Amino acid sequence: EAVKRCQLFQELGADIVYAENLQSKSEYEYLRNCLSPSTSTMLAQVQLVPSNGDDGNDGKDGDGDDTNDKDDEFKSKQVLFSADEIGEMGYDLALYGVTALQSVVYALKETASDMLLDTNTSTSTSTST
Repeated sequence: EAVKRCQLFQELGADIVYAENLQSKSEYEYLRNCLSPSTSTMLAQVQLVPSNGDDGNDGKDGDGDDTNDKDDEFKSKQVLFSADEIGEMGYDLALYGVTALQSVVYALKETASDMLLDTNTSTSTSTST
C-alpha cells in the first residue's frame, strides 16, 4: 500500500517522495526500486525511546537482574540507518525526525528520576556573612 501511494505521489509530481515506518531495509530498498531514479526520495525515520518505567514497572523484569527485557526487545527491533546506508539504498535525503529532542527528553526524565530517588540530596540555602 505504501508503495502504491508513493508511486501516485511521484505521478502527481511531488518534489520529494517518502514513506515512514517501513519495517526493514529490504522494504526501503523495494520502495526505492519501484520509483523512477529521477524521483527525489527521502528515508524518514524516528528514533523511539524505551519506556524505562513509563509502563508502570520499576525498570526490572522479574528475572533477577536490573534490566527490563521489554526495553531490550524494543531496542533490538528498532533499526536506524546511518546517512551512508541511506545513500547506499539510493535515497537522496535522510530525515531523523525528532531524534535529538527525544534524546534530550529521555535524559531529563532519567535525571529527574535519579534526583527523586537520591535520598542523600538535601536542599541547601545560601547564607550571607
